[in-house]
Amino acid sequence: MGTITQDPLRPEALAGLKDPRALLTALNRLQAETGAILNGGATIANDFRLVVAGIEVVTPDDWTQLAPANGFTDVGVANGYGPFSVRKEPGGTAWIQGIVKRAAGAPALFTEIAPLPAGFAPQYAQRRPGESTGLAFAVWDVSASGSVRYLAGNPTNDFHVSGSWVAVDKSLPPWPKPVEVRLTDERVGSTTQVRAVVAGGRSSDGSAGLPSVASFPGAFIRPPARPGEPRLLVLPRIDGLRPLTRYALTLWVFLE
Repeated sequence: MGTITQDPLRPEALAGLKDPRALLTALNRLQAETGAILNGGATIANDFRLVVAGIEVVTPDDWTQLAPANGFTDVGVANGYGPFSVRKEPGGTAWIQGIVKRAAGAPALFTEIAPLPAGFAPQYAQRRPGESTGLAFAVWDVSASGSVRYLAGNPTNDFHVSGSWVAVDKSLPPWPKPVEVRLTDERVGSTTQVRAVVAGGRSSDGSAGLPSVASFPGAFIRPPARPGEPRLLVLPRIDGLRPLTRYALTLWVFLE
C-alpha cells in the first residue's frame, strides 16, 4: 500500500461533498496522490472521513472443495474432471460437480456423500439424476439441512454428481483469506464504522477493468493485534471481480 498523507485538501473543499460534482472533483484530486486521507474535521451533515488506499489482490477460485464421508472418496482429479466441489453464483444458484466412489458395496438410502458448506442448502430437498461409469443410471439428492446424499446406482464405479439448485441463503461465501488494509490515520478509533467502500482498478495484465460494479459485503474495522499497530479494514470478499485474477485496486473507504 502506498504511503498515506494527511489533509491533502483544505476543509473548505469538502463543504459540498454530498454533491456528486464536488465528490468527483475531490476524487480526481485524490487520484493524483499515492494515498491520502481527507480531513475529517470538515463540517458535513453526515460526518465522515474518506480513506484512499492502493492494494493488489488475487481473487480466489470460487469453487469450494467438499469432503466426502461414509466411505466415499473423491476420484474426479484422477479421472481428469477436477475435485468434488460446489460454488454459488450471485442470486443464490448453487452448482456441484465431481466424481466419487466407494471401495465396496452400496450404502443405505439417504446415506450422506458429503456435507455442504454453510449457506448452500436449498429450502426443500432436491433430487437429481446422476451416472456411474458405463452410463448406468444413478440418483442423488441434496437435503434442506445441507447434505448431498446417495439414493440409487453403483457407487463403486465412479459415481458422477453434477447439478444445481437455488440456496435459501443468497449471499456469496467469504473468501478463504480476507483482504486486509491498514488504516494508519490516528483518528480511526474504536468506534469508527465503515459506511461504504468504492473501488476502481484493472487486472494486472491490463486486459480489463472491473467487469462490474464491485461491492464489499461485510466490510468492518478490526482492532490492532498489538498496542501501537494500526487498525485494519477487513474485506471478507469483493464481489464483481473475476476468480483467479490479480487486480490493482484503488479503494475509497468512507468511515463514520
